[in-house]
Amino acid sequence: MLGVLEAALSESSRKQALPMIKYAEELVMSLRATGQVFGIENIKHIEHPDPSVWAASTVAIKRITENGSWGRQIHTDTEVTTNFIHSGDDFLRVQTADGLINVRWSGVIGYVAPSHAQPTNARLASGAAIND
Repeated sequence: MLGVLEAALSESSRKQALPMIKYAEELVMSLRATGQVFGIENIKHIEHPDPSVWAASTVAIKRITENGSWGRQIHTDTEVTTNFIHSGDDFLRVQTADGLINVRWSGVIGYVAPSHAQPTNARLASGAAIND
């Protein structure tokens, strides 16, 4: 009897978990779609061999339209900063001369931080946008 109850509970838990897993997967894909590529000279804390502490930001102009007096529209341009961090995934996307490649961070044996003083063409893709 106990085995039948355990099986019923297990099946119920599985049915409840599947939509949550699907939703989590959709969130991960959404994060990857909103990622951006940054020049390494624009990545903060890149001197640390831990991508989870790396951060970069972009500034964009956002036009806000409001209705003013007598039905006239008023346009205001505002700077909006979006901060990006690495998603924590084991893979980093790196732009090279041959195109974007994925680097498995756990497979990296050594790391030498790039110098901010020397310009470079290397670029890293960020994994997630965060709002401050």
